[in-house]
Amino acid sequence: MKNLKYELRRLNIVSVMFVAILLLFINIVVWCSVGSPVYTLHFVSSRVPTLPLWLYGLLDFLSFALLGISLGAALGEKCPASEVDKYRGGFYFVIGVTLAYLHHAFFFSCHLFFISFICAVLQCVFFVVAVVNFYKVSRISTISLILGGIWSSYLLFFSLVCFLFM
Repeated sequence: MKNLKYELRRLNIVSVMFVAILLLFINIVVWCSVGSPVYTLHFVSSRVPTLPLWLYGLLDFLSFALLGISLGAALGEKCPASEVDKYRGGFYFVIGVTLAYLHHAFFFSCHLFFISFICAVLQCVFFVVAVVNFYKVSRISTISLILGGIWSSYLLFFSLVCFLFM
């Protein structure tokens, strides 16, 4: 607990806010370019129970905010002993976030549920590897990545159910 309080005092708020706002902006751009998920969620909800659209959007927004906090906290850490883990974890993190955006496009725009399921599986794998690397850098980034990754596990389950029953 002392390490977490120490990290909170040393946290670089500027880098955390910058990365979180950047990821949220990219998420909004992806949502606008892919189109509204209303049609897809309405189409899917006839056979599979889904979250209401407002809750889906809120949780997606919160997930990307947590992912941005995670990357910003890791990149803002100034410990030279963990530079390799920081950039290795950042590399896996960027691949995982890219897969999250691709999942959105495949699921809502193309209705390719199997490909979106594969994207969600790979996304979860890359986030787990990023958690292992970020754990050596910052506990704050690890905790926020785990919390943001919970949404990825829901998307994995939801994509699988849609693939199997659609």
